Amino acid sequence: MTFSFARCLALAAAASILSGAASFCAATERIAFVGTLSGAGAALGRDQRDGLLLAIAQQHGALGGTAVRVVEFDDRGEARHARLIADRILAEGIQIVTGLTTIESALALNSRLAGKPVVLLSSGAGPVALAAEKCSRNFFSTAPVEDAVHENAGFIAQMRGYESIYIITSPESRRLVKTAFQRRFAGTISGIDDARDAIRRIRQALPEAVYVALPEREIRSFLTSYEKAGLFHRIPVIAADEGVLLDELGTEFSGLVVSARWSAAMENERSKDFVVAFERRYGRKPSAYAMQAYDAAIVLGEAIRALKAKSVSAAAISGALAMQKVEGVAGPLRFGANHFLIMQWHAWEVFDDSSGSTYLAPLKPTLNEYVDPYSERCML
Repeated sequence: MTFSFARCLALAAAASILSGAASFCAATERIAFVGTLSGAGAALGRDQRDGLLLAIAQQHGALGGTAVRVVEFDDRGEARHARLIADRILAEGIQIVTGLTTIESALALNSRLAGKPVVLLSSGAGPVALAAEKCSRNFFSTAPVEDAVHENAGFIAQMRGYESIYIITSPESRRLVKTAFQRRFAGTISGIDDARDAIRRIRQALPEAVYVALPEREIRSFLTSYEKAGLFHRIPVIAADEGVLLDELGTEFSGLVVSARWSAAMENERSKDFVVAFERRYGRKPSAYAMQAYDAAIVLGEAIRALKAKSVSAAAISGALAMQKVEGVAGPLRFGANHFLIMQWHAWEVFDDSSGSTYLAPLKPTLNEYVDPYSERCML
């Protein structure tokens, strides 16, 4: 979808002098959206794309007063497509890239475009690898750094007074999850395991609570088994929500505590307006991926506006983005030293309303003006 192109055609059809429309089209800034639009992670990539397009539609085909045209690239969630996509972006002279659904694809594309006149603004992946020493002048992210959700969960566990936690996560994520969780949790981690045979081990360890850091489908599967084993209401659970609508688990999981930055139930006017607009346009509830993409469009538009019609180059956009402080859906949009957002985190609870549907009810703010621990190692 390319709103500005449609606008150009409308101008051309309405105007008696076509040169004005041609001039308008020539001034259009192209933005590459690179994301997972097919395959297993397509729902998240489509949410990113649709959040971006919603922001552009609300500004009548423009960002920051400049007409834009979105060029879509489907990486299918696989890093191996990065080379071809990067070649296309460079060949077409596109200087602004957004999207980036998966960590692997974001790292691969950033590597291919390093040192090139292209600025990347991620709205899905927040690689730890690009937050510290390898931070980049041309890489920004409205998505949190990938382990922040676990650090927030550790804060929630500490805040609730738990002294022992059992962690359920994948083997490849074990070190990242445990390290981040322990930044804020002073108690004992009584075990760290994957979901296989975990219920038996939890019964043996008898922790005060369990933290589940798995992909959405695996969280659902584990919680179903955990509830059937009669443990859900005996040993409380904290779950990591990385933006994939855990509030839709079902009423049997009311009371589940969730570590998340944002939910569609957030109680501020900008968030409410965004949710209503997204649901009206697309007929579904937005995930955090949609919100982060919408925020990326907002902050990008303000960076373009700050250039005051000067040449929109990657270097100019990078400098303008770094200086922005504007209001977004989930709070102020302001980048830290490593170009990751300074943000607010929350604790939520799965709650069922009178109709029997569930949603994430806000419990309380947790990490206020959170700056990830990698920022101090970035030498930009």
